[in-house]
Amino acid sequence: MLDLFLRWHNLLFRILRPIMSYLNHCVLPVGEIPHLKIGQLLVYQVLSLDLANTCFSSLYLVL
Repeated sequence: MLDLFLRWHNLLFRILRPIMSYLNHCVLPVGEIPHLKIGQLLVYQVLSLDLANTCFSSLYLVL
């Protein structure tokens, strides 16, 4: 079970890493939101497997 979870998590992280980099470097200037970057939020959300909220949270932060 743990092996399956780790594989799933690695796959998600591979897919989301370029998106996180894009959001961190292109959409928001560094330091616009103190102590929180979108990439970190996405990682926290993915770790809790709450993917729908991840998308919506990022959109709210970008808007």
